[in-house]
Parts: sequence; structure tokens; C-alpha cells
Amino acid sequence: MHPLARSGRIAGCANIGACVNAWHQIVAGGIAALLRYICIVVGLLLAAILAVGFSLRWDALSALNLADRLWLGQGGRLVAAGQAYGSDPAQAIDIYAPDDAPRDGTLPVIIWYNGGGWASGTRTQYGFVGRALSAEGFLVAVVNYRHAPRHKFPSFIADTRDALRWVRAHAASYGGDPDRMVLMGQSAGAHMAMLTILDRRWSGDLGLRDGPVKGVVGISGPYDFLPFEPGGMADVAMGGAPNPTDTQPIHFARGDAPPLLLITGDADVTVRPRNSRRLLAAIVSAGGSARLIEYPGVAHRDTAMAFALPFRSMAPVLRDSIAFARQVTAQPPANAASTAANASARSAE
Repeated sequence: MHPLARSGRIAGCANIGACVNAWHQIVAGGIAALLRYICIVVGLLLAAILAVGFSLRWDALSALNLADRLWLGQGGRLVAAGQAYGSDPAQAIDIYAPDDAPRDGTLPVIIWYNGGGWASGTRTQYGFVGRALSAEGFLVAVVNYRHAPRHKFPSFIADTRDALRWVRAHAASYGGDPDRMVLMGQSAGAHMAMLTILDRRWSGDLGLRDGPVKGVVGISGPYDFLPFEPGGMADVAMGGAPNPTDTQPIHFARGDAPPLLLITGDADVTVRPRNSRRLLAAIVSAGGSARLIEYPGVAHRDTAMAFALPFRSMAPVLRDSIAFARQVTAQPPANAASTAANASARSAE
């Protein structure tokens, strides 16, 4: 009898081929059981991390960021921390890059602005976003900015603009292409990114369709929310603005802005989906380029959590954001550029 046939499960197999096939089944079953065990252990570890974090009064974002770091999966890496773009300690940027990415200035760039009601959230808490986006082949700048109520409108919009200028000036030193940038933000961060680009008083030539900012991704963002709710987050952050319409991205909708991707969930009761729907209509009416993705059953916080590895199944926010960013930052083929140059030369003769 062949030695493989001595296994109780495959005793009596007719020939060596049958024995080998049966042995492969045993091994495959063992691997599957091991993977199930690993998933259970990792799931319990994640639950323990979150439970301990909340019991120790960690903020939810820090616990989420730690869980993302410990989860099995690919991610980019932090290559520079706390890069100052202003004199205030809050004005700092963390830079993430893909693993083993060359520093040859060819990586498209994403600049991330976090949510938090214009009053909370830090670059370190949103490391899970930096790792997720950079793992997809982008140089990523995660921006810290000054918070309300100490720093009210337009301080955080000035920070949005200044961080954009800093990244444009320094992206190449980290391997990024300063002429292929995408702004991205969630909640208050989406508001800041949209307002900075759409209001030319802030963005200048950076906010034009053929400029270095190739697109803006607004995730669960407020864009049309006057009047402010008395005592609400927007009122605390922007209630003292001399002209309240200056705080509203929809007021600056224009056709020559970079393409916009608006992402929201129809279960969002914090920032209603009508904000995205109205901005879409205003941009399209002005002759601009915008697209809306509305996820069924997805709430406000879900669109931020979905960037973290353990919660990617909540909504395809990462997939859709990256698909848009790749589309708008795609470089034309070299032969197409050469053809265009030759055609231009012939027309000048």
C-alpha cells in the first residue's frame, strides 16, 4: 500500500493518483480552517482594540486608525510627518507614498482634508486614509488645519489654500507631480476643498479646469446650508462671516472649475444628500463637469470609516474616489503628445 493510503481518510484509494488527490483535499481543508481561525482571531483582536480604546476614552478615530494599522492588508507608508505650511503648530502636513515608490516626480497627488465640524480631527487620526490612498499609487498629503471656535471662518479656508500651495511647491521632492493634483475631503473637509477651488478669490489660477488641480472629490460634504442652525457647528465656525454667502460653495458654482465627484449616502442625516444634489445641478447648469454617486443605506460617518481596512465593505468610497482620481490625472500617451506637437508645428508653417 502506498504510504499516502495509510491516512484514515484516504485508506483504500485505488492508486497513487487517487491518493495524491485525496491528500490535496486534506491540505486544502486544513488551510481553509487555518484561514477561518486567523479571521476569527483578528476579528476578536479588532473588537478588543475598539472596546479598550473606548473604555480608555480614546476618540473613535484614533481607535479606528490603530485597527487599520493592525489589519492584514496592503497600505502605503508615512514618508514625512508634521511638515509645516504655516507658523501655527496646527498648520502641518503628513506625507504618504506607495511602498518602494520612485522619487522621480511621476506620482499623481491627492490632498486630503478631514471632517470634524471644522472643530476637530488631526492628521495623525486620519493616517488610515493616507495609507489607503497612497497604496493605490498616489502621493498623499494629509492636512492638519486650525479649528473653530478659536479660529473661525475664513481661517480654515486660508489653511486649505496654503496647504495646497505648499504641496504644489514641495510635491516633487517626495516623488509627486505638482501638475497632477486632486483635492479630496469628507464632511467639513469636503466643504473646505470645494469652497477653496470654486471661489477664485482663494484658488486663483489653481482653480481653473486646465490648472494643476485636475479634480475635487467631495464626500458627504455641506455645500448649500444657509441659514445656519443657531448654535450648530456651522454657526460656531462661520456665523460671524460678514457675508454668509461667502461660506457656501454653491454660491461659486462655475463652468470652468475642475471636474467634481460628489459622494454621499442616502441615509446621511448629518449632512443631507440634497447638498450634493444641488451642487451637481448648479455646476452642470453652469456648463461644468460633475458627477454624483449616492450610496443606498450609507450614513454620514460610514463614508469616512470605509477608508479603513476593516470597514471597506461599508461602501465603495475608496474604489470610486480612486477611479475618479486616476481618470482626471491620467497622462496622455507619449505618441498622442507628439502627434499634437507635430500638428501644431505644421499649422504654424
